[in-house]
Amino acid sequence: RYLVSWYKLNADGSSGSAFITSHIYDEVHNEARQRELGLIGRVSIQPDGHSLNIIDVHVHDEGTYRCEVTVQEPFLVKVSSDVQLTVVDYQILGYSKNMVVEKGTPVTLVSVVSGSSLPAQNSWKVNGEEALTNSVSEVTTLG
Repeated sequence: RYLVSWYKLNADGSSGSAFITSHIYDEVHNEARQRELGLIGRVSIQPDGHSLNIIDVHVHDEGTYRCEVTVQEPFLVKVSSDVQLTVVDYQILGYSKNMVVEKGTPVTLVSVVSGSSLPAQNSWKVNGEEALTNSVSEVTTLG
């Protein structure tokens, strides 16, 4: 017999109380902790009894999650593993499309991206291959 408990670590690295526990295919929800974490109604244990499912992921869901397995028989043993969840919050609003230019002519390709956690890098591909290294990327932040 075993328990599978899921925690979201606090900023100081402490685990607080489990927000969901699986015990022989029954889920026990700690609604107070889920409400505190903003996870109420959005978490469940997968049918395998081990995997956590979070629906409608938000930026505030980012952080370190801990899965703790407690084996009760024949000896009490606890093991845990941490996983870092990073939520990417951006969208491509527009980009250059279907351009025809003569060989040797300089071309400007534009991509408009919006969001709160923009990627540190972007790149263009031509026929699935990275664009030439003499290309220039420029980032403009609109406030």
